[in-house]
Amino acid sequence: EAIDQNGHPERFPALALAWDCLRGPAGSCVVLNASNEIAVAAFLDKQIRFDQISLIIQESLAHIQAGCVDSIEDLIELDQKTRSIATDLITRKLTH
Repeated sequence: EAIDQNGHPERFPALALAWDCLRGPAGSCVVLNASNEIAVAAFLDKQIRFDQISLIIQESLAHIQAGCVDSIEDLIELDQKTRSIATDLITRKLTH
């Protein structure tokens, strides 16, 4: 099924998150990408369900201030912080 202008949010919940990140602060896309990579790896390792990928992304975006990104060092730090938080979120999901 093609994705039209409605975006099918019930079927592709991460798509709306991606559009929000594109309109958001400079580091938002870094947070989205890093948390997605961690969540997808956890899914492939059978640690979380497929439908939890977008939840990990959403919760990571809610936990991290992605505002001021002035250098590559800031981006790397934001990426590392996001990966740590996403990993913690997955660990908490596994213990609940």
